[in-house]
Amino acid sequence: MKELRPFLRQLLRRRYQLLLGTLLLLVTLAMGIGLLGLSGWFITATALAGLTGAALDIFTPSAGIRFFALGRAISRYFERLVNHDAVLRLLADLRGWLFRRLSVLPLAELGRLRSSDLLNRITADIDALDNLYLRVIGPSLAAVATLALTALFLAAFAPSVAIAVCATLAAAGILVPAAAMRLGRPFGEREGRYLPKLRAAATETVDGLAELRAYAAVDRHGAKLAAEESALTNARRAAGRLTAVGEAAVGLAGHLALLVALVLGIGLYQQEAVSGPVLVLLALAALAAAEAVAPLPQAWQHLGRTRAAASRLLELGDEPIAVGSRQAPADNTLCLQQASFRHHRYAEPVLSAIDLEVTAGEAAIITGASGSGKSTLAELLAGLRRPQQGRVLLGGVEVSVLAEAERYARIGYLAQYSELFADTLADNLRLGAPGGRRPCSGRRWRWSIWRTSSPLCREVCRSGPARPVRVSRAARRDGLRWRAY
Repeated sequence: MKELRPFLRQLLRRRYQLLLGTLLLLVTLAMGIGLLGLSGWFITATALAGLTGAALDIFTPSAGIRFFALGRAISRYFERLVNHDAVLRLLADLRGWLFRRLSVLPLAELGRLRSSDLLNRITADIDALDNLYLRVIGPSLAAVATLALTALFLAAFAPSVAIAVCATLAAAGILVPAAAMRLGRPFGEREGRYLPKLRAAATETVDGLAELRAYAAVDRHGAKLAAEESALTNARRAAGRLTAVGEAAVGLAGHLALLVALVLGIGLYQQEAVSGPVLVLLALAALAAAEAVAPLPQAWQHLGRTRAAASRLLELGDEPIAVGSRQAPADNTLCLQQASFRHHRYAEPVLSAIDLEVTAGEAAIITGASGSGKSTLAELLAGLRRPQQGRVLLGGVEVSVLAEAERYARIGYLAQYSELFADTLADNLRLGAPGGRRPCSGRRWRWSIWRTSSPLCREVCRSGPARPVRVSRAARRDGLRWRAY
């Protein structure tokens, strides 16, 4: 399980909150055992007192039952509050970690990832990791502690019953989750494969709906989407059957522990080693202790899906980053030498043996029909893509070997579709050169910041003439003068 080690280290960052949540879960389980056991003892003792006419103090056990009932409800509430808060914070930390890793990937590498795959990793794969603590680690630790406390509690009345009951529940708590994990791993891996495919197919359907309608391919593509959904549904249905079998096995183990407690307790009752109310207490406490191991099979069954999600995230985060380190030359001449490019191995070439040279200070306009490769050519010049053949040079140096920060400080690129953030005009312009100097200073700078931070400028960035803002942001480089107003 080496793929889970980085995420276990993330858990250690919030270990105190997670330990508190596990302790509250243990208190909840202990309160449940005490409530059911004391209730059985009290009902049996009350019935025997009514039949024999003996005196019985009903106030003390009634207060104990109220204490366990309220304590169980309160501890359950705070356990859910603490654990879910911790898990949500962990998921936020993991998403921040993932975004930090994505932010340092070269754009050429990042562009190879499909948007649906990124969406799946950011959402489904990250969410799958909440199973690690919320359903595996925390409940498993609480189950071990609960069985230990149950053994001590039952041993105070009947050591033989304590040993038999805890051995039965411990065997069920180990064997059933282990079998569920082994049998459920293929289902988790299949679900991990099918869900990204389904999301990719759904995304492609929505994005290309106009083209699908134009070429009368909606039904054919819909059949493909239905096939992906059917595969995912079948995998989840098979996993659901395994979950039902695991829950049934644990439930059977709980009733087996109840039967063991009754059989051994009846023998002790006949020997007058325990009373009738204590016999019922032993049996119901054994049944309540089974609650500690009940969620374990499903949690360990889904551990395969959690491991698969962790592997995909690590593949993305630990992908080797091939970036250059050379400094840019003084010459700004940009040229292509016999550059050829195709989108994948079996596609037709978009560009073939292109030669182009743009010297410093020269303006060049590239025209062509839609789909002829103008955007691809611009992306090659900007270093966003690499040609399969030929070279892209800046001042005689290949763009691919330049340090990425140096490359994007020297080459400004305005794509056909570029985003503006719902922020001030000044902050949107600063993205063009985050480390650049202020365009002006003193009162003039403060006046420009006030003007570009106004609600009017925020509205411009949302819905106004945003094209000039994008052009200004792309043109803002060290050595170019610009104004924020």
